[in-house]
Amino acid sequence: MTGQTNISGPLSSTSTTNFSGPLNVTGATTLRDTLTATGINANTLNVTGASNLNSSLNVAGTTTFATGTVTTPSLTFNGSTSSGIYSPTTDQVAVSAQGAQRMLFASGSISIPTGNVLAIPSGSAASPSLTFASDTNTGIYNSAADEITLVSNGAKRVEVSNNYTTLNNGLNLNSIPSMLGNGTTTYNF
Repeated sequence: MTGQTNISGPLSSTSTTNFSGPLNVTGATTLRDTLTATGINANTLNVTGASNLNSSLNVAGTTTFATGTVTTPSLTFNGSTSSGIYSPTTDQVAVSAQGAQRMLFASGSISIPTGNVLAIPSGSAASPSLTFASDTNTGIYNSAADEITLVSNGAKRVEVSNNYTTLNNGLNLNSIPSMLGNGTTTYNF
């Protein structure tokens, strides 16, 4: 079909369908093979109503979705319409599960609401779980049950547990005399 095509009512396609120009569909849409809609304006394919695609979808260019809400996200999964991805406000993307926000991406930050847990792997000295993009062998990892270990250059530096704190690289006390202000060189710990 060439030129603008307007369909009021269901569209069902069981084989390859080509449209050259905008395609506007009002009603349920079911596609079981390939749909190609090419046009020169921003609104090449407009569908109002439920749509089912039983094949792959290839998009070249920008795809715009409604913002959605926490309980009815724009991008959902088959069988779970209250879990998915939505945009709570401009320049924010959020993930919801069972109608509750679980994670928010906004302005260079990632937020996890109160009551939700971020579970990360234990890690190791050479590859800590929390690290830095420019220095991946420096950070924090879980060395054993109930222990947190700080590492730099892939080596343990500080281990903290419920029974002890271990400094594996010595303790630099050079600044203590100036902090105390009395010039003492005797330290009682």
